[in-house]
Amino acid sequence: MALATFQIVTEPATPAAKPADAVLDWRARILPLALTFSLGVSISLAAFFLVRTNEQQRVEREFDWRARSHFQSLLGGVDRLEESLYTMRDLFYATAQVSTWEFRDTATDLIQRHPGIHLL
Repeated sequence: MALATFQIVTEPATPAAKPADAVLDWRARILPLALTFSLGVSISLAAFFLVRTNEQQRVEREFDWRARSHFQSLLGGVDRLEESLYTMRDLFYATAQVSTWEFRDTATDLIQRHPGIHLL
């Protein structure tokens, strides 16, 4: 009978195995992950606020432009109506006596051409 011999292995089984003191503690493993996450969130928030601010300014500029456009249109309409009233005034200045029929004819013509004159 042959005697079996046992060999005691004192070196690591694989060359990639590291000694216990070389293993990183949990803080060193989490720190790069936390920094990457924080940087990503910070960049995302900065981009969000930058885009939101620019969009808000664009909306305000467009609103101002539209409001100015409507105001100018309204002002032009009021000016046209006011000019038609000057026509009525000029009728009174041009003649010494304005008959009821002359006034009615002129007023009817102005009202037909400018129906918004009632607003003044």
